[in-house]
Amino acid sequence: RRATVGGVNEITLDAARKRAAELLMGMRAGVDPKAKASCGTLRQTIEAHRAAYAHLRPRSQRNYNTAIVRYLDKWLDRPLASITRDMVEARHKEIAADVKARHTQAAVLSAKNYLAKADKVEAMGWADAGKRYRKAAAKAAAPAPATGHATSNGTMRALRMYFNFA
Repeated sequence: RRATVGGVNEITLDAARKRAAELLMGMRAGVDPKAKASCGTLRQTIEAHRAAYAHLRPRSQRNYNTAIVRYLDKWLDRPLASITRDMVEARHKEIAADVKARHTQAAVLSAKNYLAKADKVEAMGWADAGKRYRKAAAKAAAPAPATGHATSNGTMRALRMYFNFA
């Protein structure tokens, strides 16, 4: 890991050597000289961001927070430093899979509802309406494929914004 001690015009050679020795001792003890101070937990970071960017439109604030609260609610009380890249990648995949499953389940339910309506109107003697409902059921059963990537990408984009703010 490289760390800048100071600019040539900012620090004397003796002071730079002394500072470099301190940095090396700290690095050997496990201190990362480039680690930034965090705002604490994800929840605290969100609150600090909300206070710092109070001029943002309420809808923007709501969109940022909705994604985090809906999909990363278990992380709200975690320190930002404890959220790792592997955790983010795994959660990204989980969110995408959840959204895809929910979308598929909603399509199946919608198709069942249309078929039930078709049976009902056909029993009443309205064959044309039954045809339309059956066509709608077929269309609902084969929706455009949802991968969930847009939702998971948006959630992680909001998380990255809060990390960058911190």
